[in-house]
Amino acid sequence: MRSVFPFKRFVVFAALIMLVGALVAGCAGSTEGLLGQELYNKSCEACHGEDGLRGTQIGAGSAAAELTDRQIRGAISVGPGSMPGFPRLTSEQLDSLVEYVRELQAGSDGG
Repeated sequence: MRSVFPFKRFVVFAALIMLVGALVAGCAGSTEGLLGQELYNKSCEACHGEDGLRGTQIGAGSAAAELTDRQIRGAISVGPGSMPGFPRLTSEQLDSLVEYVRELQAGSDGG
């Protein structure tokens, strides 16, 4: 009788590769001209979730609500811990992201 164990390992390995690919795709691509929610959706939502409450939470009720705007800008630019940094964002883009994160923290449903 043949073991299906190697096949199961292959399936798990393939699933991990697809997951990593999806996460990288969420962080890839041009952010030129994107601001606020559009920029958040392109660059942040894959890890932080639509409402900022997935993974490292930045939304309503999170510890990130205690950070200053300057600290949030710095975290976005540098990328603390395992978060990638976004040093190429313009000042306008950083300001728009901070403003959108504050909306998430206020519990704004966006519409």
